[in-house]
Amino acid sequence: MDIESLKGPLFAAADAVSFLLTRPAGWAILGGILALGFALRASGALRDRFLACEASGRRMGAGQALGILLRELYGSLAGAVAVLPTVAVVLVGAVLLVGVSDSVRRLDEIAENRARISELSAVVRNLERRYRVADVRVLSADGRTARLSLAFYDSRIPGKPVRTQEAAVEGSEVFVDALVLDFAYSEIESGRRVNLALPYRVYGNLQAPADGQELALLDERGVPLLYRRAEAEIYGIEPEAYDARLEELMDLLEDEGARRRAGIVRSVFGAAVRRRVRAGDSFTIWIEQTGGLTIKGDGGF
Repeated sequence: MDIESLKGPLFAAADAVSFLLTRPAGWAILGGILALGFALRASGALRDRFLACEASGRRMGAGQALGILLRELYGSLAGAVAVLPTVAVVLVGAVLLVGVSDSVRRLDEIAENRARISELSAVVRNLERRYRVADVRVLSADGRTARLSLAFYDSRIPGKPVRTQEAAVEGSEVFVDALVLDFAYSEIESGRRVNLALPYRVYGNLQAPADGQELALLDERGVPLLYRRAEAEIYGIEPEAYDARLEELMDLLEDEGARRRAGIVRSVFGAAVRRRVRAGDSFTIWIEQTGGLTIKGDGGF
């Protein structure tokens, strides 16, 4: 028989035992069952005595009924004491059942986490390359405000932009802000340092970063266009698993508690690059294979 097919009944039985032995509602159910058993036993004894009295032409008095109840209660208690060894064996078996179930679940969780880490490692390997994020044209700049036109690239459609956006920043210098995921754990990096950068905002030197403009880099799933892959380009992992783990990585950016629980991303920190701009300038935002963010184009920094 397949071991996997036994897990369902094992987990269900263990959950039922744990509920009955550790929860007040479970204790109430057990108490109700015992009370029902005593009630059935006592009612049977009373019925038998009543029928015997009726057959002999006598009436059963309250004293007789009370005596029968006390006798049955004593009998029930004596029977419970007699089966205590059996109950103890059953309880030990129940505890062992719960322990085995918990151990199997922990082993399954460890196996799932290992598989998950392996898949995340494969995702990171697929992302370790140089990306062209966006081409930027400076539509106007007067030292106080600069208007930019950004054309974003999708890694699945190389060679041409797939989306454009206009942004206005305050100042004569443009900053591109990015979040960087630092994979410094051995499960991911396998002896080398791995960073992934995600540009997400532009702002000028005369405004606070929080007042900048968000970049339209995400697709409908909340995943950066540059991190998407055509199925033929994905290696070491199934395309469906790649997409699922990629979305998980993006979720880790926003949830510090999830990052700690996952134990995969060591840290997330901010990084920015800047460029002084003039009207008519054009440049390209790149993510390097090392995870660094660069701006390249005519005129330099």
